[in-house]
Amino acid sequence: MEHISFQGVNLAELLPRIPDSIRDDLPFGLVKLDLQGTVLEYNMAEGELTGVSPEWAIGKNFFDEVAVCTKTAAFYGRFLEGVKKGFLNTVFDYVFDHREVAMRVKVHMVTIPDHLGRKSVMVLVKRVDQPVVMDAFAQEHVRAAVPVRDFAPTLAGELVDLPQPTPAAAPAAPASAAPSLAEIVAAVMAALNQPTPAAAAPAPVAAPVPVAAPAPVAAVSKAPPPPPPAASGGSRHEDIIKF
Repeated sequence: MEHISFQGVNLAELLPRIPDSIRDDLPFGLVKLDLQGTVLEYNMAEGELTGVSPEWAIGKNFFDEVAVCTKTAAFYGRFLEGVKKGFLNTVFDYVFDHREVAMRVKVHMVTIPDHLGRKSVMVLVKRVDQPVVMDAFAQEHVRAAVPVRDFAPTLAGELVDLPQPTPAAAPAAPASAAPSLAEIVAAVMAALNQPTPAAAAPAPVAAPVPVAAPAPVAAVSKAPPPPPPAASGGSRHEDIIKF
C-alpha cells in the first residue's frame, strides 16, 4: 500500500474516519479512552502487543487495571495534563515492562471530539523496532470499506452513519477532496512510522553563585581607661581654707 502523507492534516481529523469494522485490521495498537481513563475501544493489534484480551479490557481503567506499567509521569502524567488543558496531541517512546521481555514502543495520544463535542483520547501504539505494515488481506478489507463521514445519534444513544445524498446539480468534487479509507489509513501509518521527535531537554539549572564569606572583623582592643589624676597636696577642703 502506498504511504500517503497528508501535510497539515491532524490525526484528530483522520482517526474518526476509520470505521469500527476495520479497526481490528489495523497493524498498530489502538485504544480509545474516556477522560477518566476507562477503555472504550481496544483493538486486536494492541492485544497482541500487550497480551491483554480486548474483550476483557473494555470497560476497565487503562492505567489502574489494564496497563498498570503506564501509570507513570511519562505516560499517565501526559494524559492528565492533556485532559486538564482540554487538548492532547503528544508523541513519545515508552517501555512496556509488564511482560517477561520489555518492549519499547512509540505512543501517540490525541484528543478526539465526537459530533456533540464530547472528547475522548485515542492512544496509538507501535513497536519502535518494527514499522507498521498492513498485510494483503487487511488491505483488501480496508479497500472494501468506506470512511465514516457524518454521524447521528440513534434512540439508543449509539452513533450511526448518515446517508450522503448528492444533489443532482452539484458538480463532482475532485478526487483529492475526499480521501479514500485506504488513503486515510496509509496516512496514519505514515505518521506512526516517522521517527519520534526528540524531547526538548530541560533548561540546565544555573549553579548557585557562591556568596563570599564576610571578612573577619579585626578585634578592637580597648585601651584601659586613663588613671585618675594624681591628688594634690591636700584635699580641696584644705585648699579652700588655705585660700
